[in-house]
Amino acid sequence: MTRPFCDLDSKTLSAVRIIAVDVDDTLTVRGRLTPVVVAALDDLASRGIEVILATGRPAGMVTALVTFLPGVRRGIAENGGVVVRPTPAAPQPMSDEVEPLRRRQQACRAEVEARLPHVRVTADLYTRLVDLTFENSTIRPGDRQVIDEIAAALRLTTLASSIHLHVCAPGLDKGSTLEALLRDDPGDVAPHEVLTLGDSDLDGPLFDPARFPLSVGVANVRSCLGSLQHRPAWVTEAEAGNGFLEVAGALLAARPITPR
Repeated sequence: MTRPFCDLDSKTLSAVRIIAVDVDDTLTVRGRLTPVVVAALDDLASRGIEVILATGRPAGMVTALVTFLPGVRRGIAENGGVVVRPTPAAPQPMSDEVEPLRRRQQACRAEVEARLPHVRVTADLYTRLVDLTFENSTIRPGDRQVIDEIAAALRLTTLASSIHLHVCAPGLDKGSTLEALLRDDPGDVAPHEVLTLGDSDLDGPLFDPARFPLSVGVANVRSCLGSLQHRPAWVTEAEAGNGFLEVAGALLAARPITPR
């Protein structure tokens, strides 16, 4: 059952020390990171709460965000296909067979372009390590089935976001990669210390109650609740980045600054 985020008690929120958050339409507002969202990231870091980005965006972009955003030092890119850590500085694919995967993706792209010449790859493809992406705006009715068939023949799978169609290796997702990333932490990170936040089908693994009991959807997640295998436990009143601010404000209120 999905409940209003405002029902989540401050005692539960006070234990949170990590937020794993999607970027597009969860952290952003109309496609932009606003100054108030960036300030909230800094405020969370000052209270000892780390923000981990978990996005379908490319490894190159996530590396830049992790480098420059305050309070953000780790990220998950390409829907779980790549992790970005402070060291080593280079993003790391989760697959040990990147080159064979890339060859299959190149074959998929060639076949799609031959059969569906109007379908376009994304402009950021050159910054991706393990992900082939097409622009949803160029995909016509019936095209998805063709692309799915081409991908399946090459042992690939497809995932759709609100803006892109991803062709990637099966078996990886944001949830499994987040679990792997959390194993980096010294000592155990308890499930009640991690809050996950997202808005779309691709964030479904972050809403799995068996792995992430503190899962939250920003208000715009309501548009896809019917297609989610796992629904978030709570939903904010506000949409997108303003929903993130709602969560950040509650976390900050639950963990006040201790006077010196």
